[in-house]
Amino acid sequence: MALKIGFIGSGGIAGAHVSALKKIGDVKLVAFADVQEDRANRLASETGGAVYTDHLKMLEKEQLDAVYICVPPHAHGGPERACIERKIPFFVEKPIANSMETATDILGKVRRTGLLTAVGYMNRYRRSLQRGRELLKGAKVSSVEGHWLGGTPGAPWWYTKAQSGGQLVEQTTHIVDAVAYLLGRATEVYAIGTKGTHANPPKGYDVEDATSVALKFANGAVGTINSCCTLQTGGGVGLDIYSPNVVLSYREWNMNLKAVKSRLETEEVRGEDNIFEVEDRAFVQAILTNNPSLIKCNYGQAFPAHQITMAANESLKTGKPVSITY
Repeated sequence: MALKIGFIGSGGIAGAHVSALKKIGDVKLVAFADVQEDRANRLASETGGAVYTDHLKMLEKEQLDAVYICVPPHAHGGPERACIERKIPFFVEKPIANSMETATDILGKVRRTGLLTAVGYMNRYRRSLQRGRELLKGAKVSSVEGHWLGGTPGAPWWYTKAQSGGQLVEQTTHIVDAVAYLLGRATEVYAIGTKGTHANPPKGYDVEDATSVALKFANGAVGTINSCCTLQTGGGVGLDIYSPNVVLSYREWNMNLKAVKSRLETEEVRGEDNIFEVEDRAFVQAILTNNPSLIKCNYGQAFPAHQITMAANESLKTGKPVSITY
């Protein structure tokens, strides 16, 4: 029997998951909810699913086995609570919220109910990050350098700080999560930012043009993660991890890995092109087989990255380092 799936939010990232899920057997995409009906109609036209402008009505009418929550950061909270109340497993796209209060509340409810969840930090499913974890076992990491440098996405909510939380929260969070996955917990965060360098800011733009975040980790490592959203050329995505016996360098959206083990020995691992299909298949199979271990990033596992980005935003406000407790 096919797994019946509904979507809350039908924008671009929802479309990426729809394309991936259509390649997976035992799945039926039955309903799409979005406050912009045309977006829900667009995805429904590909699958034959029903269209809603109110996700609560969708959840009341449809008998769903799972839900994908693909909404902007400020819209999280309500959809997750509605799924938890109905005991419907859900996949939530990153970031999980734009505040600590919302994410902490959802995490508590998920843990109390034991509901199966997944979060869209897809890099955890890549061979390159899996291999990196293996190579770092027993290694004493000294420092980390990460970056996400590019232009300004067009969605108005993205460049409105109160809605997106800023580039670090909405976009660079992929690098933050990769660092948390490979190195473990951060204990202290200090962030600085700059504004006024955007050549042609859109109306309502109030996020930092660039931020630099310094981190201290429980294992003794230190590092920086840099973001910039005002470039008209160049930029890119990268993460470098340094230890005495191995250096890991990740590049591009695929997080392709080059591991340097000595002057004579290197190893390269390309990240998957079909990573959405990989993570979506894991979510589907976890539900069908009642095996949560197939999911590499559930809500609780996504929480450390959220703590780091929220601490960075607090540091941007106060100008002071912020300690993270667990």
